[in-house]
Amino acid sequence: MSPYKSNRGSVMLVALIFAAILAIALTSYLKLSLGAGKLANRSFYLNAAQNVADTGLERVLWALNHEYLYPSPTHWSTGGFTARSGFSNEYQGIFPSSGTFYTLSGGAKAQVKVWVGDFVSGSQTWRAVAEATITLGDGTTLTKMSETYLQQRAWGDRGMVSRNGMQFNGSIRVDSWNSHSDTTSTADDVPYSAGISTAEAQIASPELIALQNADIYGYAAIGTDDLSGISVGATGRLGGFSTANGVIDTTRVTYDFTASFPDISAPANAGSTGGYALPAITSDLLLPRTGDVSTGGVYYYYAPSAALNASKTINIGSTAAAKVTIVFSGNVTMGGTSQIIINPDSSLKIYTAGDFVMGGSTGIQNGNGTTPNLPVFFTLLGTRTETQTVTSGMQDITLRGTNYLSAVIFASNANLVVNGGPHVYGSLVGNRVEMGGNGEFHQDLSLAGVRTSGLWKLLKWRELVTASERAVFASHFAF
Repeated sequence: MSPYKSNRGSVMLVALIFAAILAIALTSYLKLSLGAGKLANRSFYLNAAQNVADTGLERVLWALNHEYLYPSPTHWSTGGFTARSGFSNEYQGIFPSSGTFYTLSGGAKAQVKVWVGDFVSGSQTWRAVAEATITLGDGTTLTKMSETYLQQRAWGDRGMVSRNGMQFNGSIRVDSWNSHSDTTSTADDVPYSAGISTAEAQIASPELIALQNADIYGYAAIGTDDLSGISVGATGRLGGFSTANGVIDTTRVTYDFTASFPDISAPANAGSTGGYALPAITSDLLLPRTGDVSTGGVYYYYAPSAALNASKTINIGSTAAAKVTIVFSGNVTMGGTSQIIINPDSSLKIYTAGDFVMGGSTGIQNGNGTTPNLPVFFTLLGTRTETQTVTSGMQDITLRGTNYLSAVIFASNANLVVNGGPHVYGSLVGNRVEMGGNGEFHQDLSLAGVRTSGLWKLLKWRELVTASERAVFASHFAF
């Protein structure tokens, strides 16, 4: 055999071996690429599955936030849920429906099952779990499960909050106490006194807070990233009881404050709630009146506007304890020596869409004149929406008490001016908040536990990752 033929054979053998190696490498690369593509595709749709699960949880939040708007059919059925058979206060739903799917790209489709239950009966906290399933074009399925806790908001969960600045005019004192009014029993209620006051009050605003000579015994949250958002005068202070004049204790200041200010809706009209039109106010209008019927234990009254002038008074619970709600659609002007009196063991909630302004010697007395009722027994809610402020401007709400003002005020689209004689008790929320004179503001810390606003928030969220975590809810999704 010639050397040339031998070398040619060797070259061909090497070429074959190289071609085989190349083919193996290309095959491995193609398999790797296909595998990477599948992993990327699965990762993409797993992310989509999480979004679908969150969509189901948002349906729960929608239903809870529309509790009062849809009494019949209920907010649950209106939101697409049905009662879970054999269980109390548990609901379930499939979205978009049991026979339909959300259409995704690449021939994929999605569906989500949701279970929701009253976490602890009467606790104002619901627990919800969503199971999202995505079916890919090849029939493969991907599943994500998420769990969340939803809690009803409190109108008075902070002391004094504004969305557009806060100003104190005068030698004002701000402090706090805990009245225990978050419990159903009144036996443990504690009225404010200097001896039980604490330096735990909270003030908050994204815009400038001008303390001037006010003594703020507590904490501040501001929207700036440094102390430029808050100022203090020579004899003012922010901190504990031992804080010196002109000092801001920086350990009690937090920055980059933002807050959600939901629009408030008044109850439906009188025809749908069984309420009554507010009669003409003579010298002393007693509520409720003989023959008035309550809805859910509450007497509802409606008026397009009200003028309380001269010595006219609305007197609530003077003959028997009563829960009263008054809805004013127009401006309310109190003049002369007119008053709104809330007698002990009674309560008042006011919804106002217009301005609510006091002049002269008018006032709101939540108590017997010398001893205040707790703030939880008088709530004033401004119902002008943020959209309405574009054409109508902010509401103006100017309030004062007779000897004091004890109230929970939530009017995020209102410029709020409060003067309560020597003392204001409770919680204040407005677009802009001003407090003047030489009075004192005492935040009732227990108002944070009075979760009766009808508005709900996300309290906790987590993905259920392990098989054992998911197995807990296997029977909940057997529908």
